[in-house]
Formats: sequence, structure tokens, C-alpha cells
Amino acid sequence: MANITAWSFTLSNPGGTVTLDNSNSNFTFLSGTSFQATATDIVFDYSVAGHMQWDNFGLGGNNALCFDAVGGSFTCIGNPPAETVLVNGVFSNGPRSGRFVLGNAVAVPEPATWAMMIGGFAMAGMAARRRTRTSVTFA
Repeated sequence: MANITAWSFTLSNPGGTVTLDNSNSNFTFLSGTSFQATATDIVFDYSVAGHMQWDNFGLGGNNALCFDAVGGSFTCIGNPPAETVLVNGVFSNGPRSGRFVLGNAVAVPEPATWAMMIGGFAMAGMAARRRTRTSVTFA
């Protein structure tokens, strides 16, 4: 697994739209085991205790993204625990269930895999080219 080197969230609700990214945001809270990374996904699992919050209140309004597990005691930006998007002071709450996928990565083949695939195509092409052709003549 590789480290995450860049990320961004575009937050939208009736109050406006703002983009939080790795250059302009603060990762202010993280606790519990609800925030998980696998080989292909970054997820927030609502069935596990924990919370997290990204924010930047200096972008011309109140701008934050917050997740809290069901039954969590932490309050995301003054609201009852919930998945909360706060843009320019307006709240939008989402459902708290299942696994919310924050990001995923598409598998990229290793260089050795590419070499084997290209070599296989080359060998199949050579085999097709070397095959002797028979001609049929009718009397």
C-alpha cells in the first residue's frame, strides 16, 4: 500500500461550494477505528466507534466535512452526531449507516505484468505467422 499524497473534497449545499484539499485544510479530529484504509478503498464505517473532521474556517465561511459513528458522543460542528457537511454556515446531514467510501484506487498493473502481457501477444503473433497455410485445389 502507498501513502496518500494528495486529496480533495468538494463540499456543496445551499450555502455554497468550497473545496478542501491537502494544501488548505486542517485534519482536526480522528479517534476510534471507524476511519479505515484497505488496499483499494478509504472508508468510514458507521458501525464502528469513532469520528473525524476536516475543516478550514478561513476560506470565506465555515467550511468543514465531518463524520461520526452512530451512538458517538462527539458532536460534529455543533450538530447531533451525523455525517455533516458544513459550507458557509449551512448544515446538510446525511444518513448514518453502512460503509461510506471516501475514495478508492483503481488497480494499476505492475511493470512485470505489462511485460508478460506484451510478450504473450508477441508469441501469439509469431505462432500465427509461422503456421503453414494449406491450399485446397479442386479438380
